[in-house]
Amino acid sequence: MVHSRLRIFQNRFLNISLRSLRPQVPVIISLTISISNLTSGCAQPGEEMILEVDPSWVEPAWMAEARRGVAEYHTAMRNCLGEFGVVGMVAPGGLVATGGPTDGEGARTDAGGMSPVELARLESQAMRECLNRVPYPPHWHNLPTEQDYQRMLENRECLIAHGLAIREPPALEAWLITRWNPWSAAINDNGLGIPEIEQFMEACPQHGIHNVSVFS
Repeated sequence: MVHSRLRIFQNRFLNISLRSLRPQVPVIISLTISISNLTSGCAQPGEEMILEVDPSWVEPAWMAEARRGVAEYHTAMRNCLGEFGVVGMVAPGGLVATGGPTDGEGARTDAGGMSPVELARLESQAMRECLNRVPYPPHWHNLPTEQDYQRMLENRECLIAHGLAIREPPALEAWLITRWNPWSAAINDNGLGIPEIEQFMEACPQHGIHNVSVFS
């Protein structure tokens, strides 16, 4: 059995207002866990898994809007970082990180003569500028509502319809405090690796409150 070290990030967005001219930087809570990368029924490396869906399930309209909003955000962030000569990498779940190819010893091969410290400084400055310049997708915000709770339930139903086992969600009152995300349960309880997570997240985009992003 192959194991991966995956970092799971839950994103909280601070004080985001529709009237704000300057998007706020997300505060990231990270949790590193060890999970199985290959489980029964999952795709082998280099092989795309074919997702099966319950034919009785109907996708809510907001999911297509969420996919489009996140895709536009990814494109804008990567283009912005590219203006600084920095590579933007999209993580399953929505965040864009900086990075690039490495050699066998983990050293970056795209440093262009810069030292690791200089490269890290450039990437940090570029990320800070692009986070200020590029607005988040409209459904990413920090104030949970009953509509967000309903979307969370629909997100859970989507994951179940695609064959995942997801524990029962909290009641509305508890969720407004915990902001439980069914994606945390999907990853922890089903032994998903990065390729599976990417496919399931495309099929069941997150509702926007306390999103989960995964980095290898």
